[in-house]
Amino acid sequence: LLNMKPRVIADIAHNEAGLENITRQLVGLKKRKLYCILGFMKEKDVEIQGPEQRIFNIRTMALRNAAMQRMGSLVVINDVTKVRRLENIRKDFVANVSHEIKTPLTAIKGYVETLLGGAPADPEVSFRFLRKIQKHADRLTYLIEDLLRLSQLESGQVAVNLEAVELP
Repeated sequence: LLNMKPRVIADIAHNEAGLENITRQLVGLKKRKLYCILGFMKEKDVEIQGPEQRIFNIRTMALRNAAMQRMGSLVVINDVTKVRRLENIRKDFVANVSHEIKTPLTAIKGYVETLLGGAPADPEVSFRFLRKIQKHADRLTYLIEDLLRLSQLESGQVAVNLEAVELP
């Protein structure tokens, strides 16, 4: 039996085929898979395909009496779709930031190694290398300042003042 809450969670309150689909997927499609899931405390994310993909975290646990005889099972289902999407966004963000930091660091390292390995005889070339090092160091500074601002905004340390503006 499935109560109305999972129907509401899955946005399938008026769709019996959708209800049957989610029920089948949540219990593992076959009874023996359900028994495997219900054997001990287990946790599993299940993706439900439909008009909109949903991710449910399912926790199951066998209920036993004092004599350790199975009395039933407890199944807790949570919709974790938004949480998983935010986790993926955060992973992508970290990967992008890592790349953006690595690029200027690689350039700085290359120019410094060239200068340390024997500065070019032409002082103008050395000066140009130093300017490029400065440009990439400034880029790193701006990236780090942006990250700190994002962190402050996320933590609520900075007040955001909204005001109306006219658009042309």
